[in-house]
Amino acid sequence: MVTGTLLQNLIRSLPVYSGPKLEFTAGQIVKGTVLRNLPNSQSLLSVDGRQIIGKMEVNLNAGERVWLQVQSTGQPVMLQVIKQFDKQTGKPRAVGGRINDLASALGFEDEESKGLLSKLVSEQIPVPQSMLNNIFAINKTGERDLSDAIVLSLKRGYPVTEETVKSVDQFVSGPHLGELLALWEKEYRSIDGDKWSFPWGDKVLSLLARLRQGSPASAEMLRDFLLDLGLGWEKRLVGSNDIDAYVEQLKPLLLQIRGNLADTPSLSPLAEVTDQVIRYITGQQLFLTPGQFPLQQLLLSIPLFESSFVQIESRRDPLGQVDPNHCRLLFFLQLAKMGELLIDVQIRERMVSVDFTGEDPSLQPLIEFFRNDLSKALKETGYQLLSARVRKVGVSKGVEAKGFLQPYKGVDFRI
Repeated sequence: MVTGTLLQNLIRSLPVYSGPKLEFTAGQIVKGTVLRNLPNSQSLLSVDGRQIIGKMEVNLNAGERVWLQVQSTGQPVMLQVIKQFDKQTGKPRAVGGRINDLASALGFEDEESKGLLSKLVSEQIPVPQSMLNNIFAINKTGERDLSDAIVLSLKRGYPVTEETVKSVDQFVSGPHLGELLALWEKEYRSIDGDKWSFPWGDKVLSLLARLRQGSPASAEMLRDFLLDLGLGWEKRLVGSNDIDAYVEQLKPLLLQIRGNLADTPSLSPLAEVTDQVIRYITGQQLFLTPGQFPLQQLLLSIPLFESSFVQIESRRDPLGQVDPNHCRLLFFLQLAKMGELLIDVQIRERMVSVDFTGEDPSLQPLIEFFRNDLSKALKETGYQLLSARVRKVGVSKGVEAKGFLQPYKGVDFRI
């Protein structure tokens, strides 16, 4: 499980860069305050710190807070007052400014749905009203709260299905992969009787042994490790019916086993941990999937260190790949002796700046000792070290992961 402060900040606060953005996005719900009424059924409102004039479909009083949903982001932007029918008069009226009022108007009265709705609004995530029922239904399918995984899936543009959300949740909030694999092996070895119905089980054990022996201490070994997990097997299987060609990879092997466990209640512990491993790998696949945004954001769990990740941010090069001349790498490491360590590497035109953030007192002298070696190693690969600094926890800019693009300014509105 991701437990460290720096790692929690990485996962929970992953920004999404989709290029220069309008202030609002279609489907987004925002809160507005009526400043004063104007002639011809118009009102002056304050929305997200901006004063706008809109023509109102319902009567509003000065000082009243209302919920608005963005209908379109053209010129002008179209905002619609969220309404509900008054039970006494039968006429439409604007929904009050509290989150409970909004939830009630949308038909979601339970606390889980109110909590998720509050997160969607505070994160300013656009969700068409037609999708809300499906999203709130998914939120109730997990043994633990799935609202953070739903919000993260929406922010990163993943398809919001039950399996996708649970895979994101497993990758972000579940046990680390090493812990899951050890638990799977324990449950499999505890099965009594003949294992004839699990022809793939011993292959999984052999693969786990190989994975443990080949700790990914180099880029090539890391690549082989990830391939053995089965991160790319679906892609390679497209256009081919040769499933046996991929039975040496962990995910397809576990999928085969999971199919044999479907109707065996006595083996539910093994089935549960098999689901967890499959979802963890699927979650890793999702976080390594390039988006359609100009700025790529990829997240990779580092198998060598427990609860450690590297986040890669980069503009696309002409081939749609990571641009090595303009990118950023954020390493969040859990080390046995030094504890949590954040390494923020920023590259601009092959000039490299590195910030180290940690609480261990030996970090500063250690970086000073290896500074010349780091500079020499970078120079040999065509890069130049611009700076190498040590920061204290709480003052690093790395956790915020600020982007390279500036937001678009200036929008017209119509309500």
